[in-house]
Amino acid sequence: MKVQVLMENTGTNSINSFHIAIESKMHEMLSFIDANVKTDASNKHPLMPRRVSISDNRDKSFYRLQLRDNVAPSGTVAVEIEMVFVNALRPYPAQINQLDKQLVIYDGSPYFFSPYNTIKQITTVTLASSNVESYSKVKPVSLSGSTITYGPYRNTPAFDGTSVTIHYENNSPFLSVVSLERVIEVSHWGNIAVEEKIHIKHVGAALKGSFSRFDFQRGQSYENIPAVKSFKTVLPASAKDVYYRDEIGNISTSHMLQLEDSVELDIRPRFPLFGGWQTHYTLGYNVPSFQYLYSNGNSYLLQMRLIDHIFDNCVIENIKLRIILPEGAKNIIFKAPYQVERDADGLHFTYLDVVGRPVISIHKSKLVEHHIQDFNLRYDFSQILLLREPLLVVVIKDEANEARQKVAGILEEIQCLQENRESLYESFSSAISKYKAQKNSNAFGSARKKFDLDYKKIYADVTVFLEKLGTEKAESTITQQIQEIQTKEMERKHLLDQTASLTEQIVVGKIDREKYIDNLQSNMAKRSKLAEEIAILNSNL
Repeated sequence: MKVQVLMENTGTNSINSFHIAIESKMHEMLSFIDANVKTDASNKHPLMPRRVSISDNRDKSFYRLQLRDNVAPSGTVAVEIEMVFVNALRPYPAQINQLDKQLVIYDGSPYFFSPYNTIKQITTVTLASSNVESYSKVKPVSLSGSTITYGPYRNTPAFDGTSVTIHYENNSPFLSVVSLERVIEVSHWGNIAVEEKIHIKHVGAALKGSFSRFDFQRGQSYENIPAVKSFKTVLPASAKDVYYRDEIGNISTSHMLQLEDSVELDIRPRFPLFGGWQTHYTLGYNVPSFQYLYSNGNSYLLQMRLIDHIFDNCVIENIKLRIILPEGAKNIIFKAPYQVERDADGLHFTYLDVVGRPVISIHKSKLVEHHIQDFNLRYDFSQILLLREPLLVVVIKDEANEARQKVAGILEEIQCLQENRESLYESFSSAISKYKAQKNSNAFGSARKKFDLDYKKIYADVTVFLEKLGTEKAESTITQQIQEIQTKEMERKHLLDQTASLTEQIVVGKIDREKYIDNLQSNMAKRSKLAEEIAILNSNL
């Protein structure tokens, strides 16, 4: 919620502060509040909202904003206020079928809830779609596309609690981070390790009935399905050694893109997330310490983000942050960019530690993207303590270990080829859908030829690596699993070729629609089963 207010001092004395009021039910959902004074068209002066209590209105919540300059009698000041509320939308109906549209209800007010009388005001509500089922009509009011305009209203009294309800279509995936456990481990040997254990839940309208993979794959191109297939996590530009896994193991279907100012990780859970569904995973990476750790003699300053960008419009219900400092760190001072709860300090023991490493722990609830800010952690550390732990360099000729490393490298190459094969399937499936819609046989013929050539190359490359595994005397179970993957992949390709042939027949009219749909459903069910079996084999490698 963004509010632009022009305030006038109608008293006889100068003022240097004012208050913001929030209804109690709304304050329970408040996650972030910020304010600025507009000095001119391009310059702003930040204000620091501070929670206060007013005895005559204990049923309301108040924030006091201290102005930099006094406002003389009859003077004015322009203020911009931004507030972010979480869980302010509720799905209605609470349960929907897999291909149904998602409708939500917003309960709010056409007025800015103010402790002062308001001479004139206009409220604009921007919705996620233009499909509005119903909305409260507190006149004057108008609806244009996806925008509802309430007002202008004149001479609104203080604390006017008039409410409105808006029922509209919103197919945005309502993802929420139920819990986030973030650990930052600082090393004075040049590295900072970050690991996050994340529990995500789709808090939108719950899926009613059973899940149909056929309906989901058929409707992937539709924008009105509020299911989550993937989302983008943004990491620091210097992030390296990134890993993403769950309880089963490494999830290889995700992709990482290195940009100039960040690392973009495309997170793909093992299954799509519908309303009420949830997933757990672990994400970790390393960053060089020189970018975040500053020193002056034996004094150090750690400056890092309290949270990362997990996904767009992220809501984190609960976070617990643990910062592990080097053994011997003392005089620790932690400063958060906003109010947090600090837990009791602890100790963390790892290899060769004697007294343990200091651990700073904090927790907070209801965080949003506005909370992606840096914390400051100051401490003292004597560099002579680096000599406490001996540096052991051992060079041993271990042929068995070398063989294991070679096998691991070959398996990694095979995993990459499997990812390429998955991308190949997706690309050709898109070409089939495009051919069915546009009926361009030349373009489809070229796409089919390219698919066959690329597939043969991947199959041949995997066969070469399979022979290398035999040379390195890999375990027989590993080679058997890869051979089984190759066999199942051939079956999968054959089924996809059948889908292409079916599509050609329906396009030229050689098959009726009912028979086409029956054959396609059977084909997709077989492909889906094969894909699941191949995924299990891959995870066991």
